[in-house]
Amino acid sequence: MPGAARLNDIGSGHECFPDTPIIEGSSDVLINGLPAARVGDTVQMHGCPCPQAPHGVHGRKISAGSATVLINGKSAARIGDDIDCGGLIVSGSSNVIIGDTPYQSPVQHCVEAAVKRRDPLISFSDIMQDMTSPPQWSR
Repeated sequence: MPGAARLNDIGSGHECFPDTPIIEGSSDVLINGLPAARVGDTVQMHGCPCPQAPHGVHGRKISAGSATVLINGKSAARIGDDIDCGGLIVSGSSNVIIGDTPYQSPVQHCVEAAVKRRDPLISFSDIMQDMTSPPQWSR
């Protein structure tokens, strides 16, 4: 089950665009002392540093979240949830878990395939392995 995302947790990059942190969160709901991240919150903009083919800079927002947990009327963001430009939230709380599973978008399936192919631009394969494994229930 995915951990809750918070201010300063990381949104993955895509193609040559680097990872960047979540820079907006709830003003009155804290998770581990940090503002809780929600759908619609901002992830720091990023740009492709490729000198041969510069791609410019674009903004980023969290675009997917919990179907059952709302924070200030917005879906709570979790590890594995989508960012609108093609990334995923790849870090979050280790002890605050939001129990429903992340929405599985086509982008996530693309990232899973890249991990299986061992593409060099994917540096979070351990996280993706955890996300693609079925939940383990304890008794």
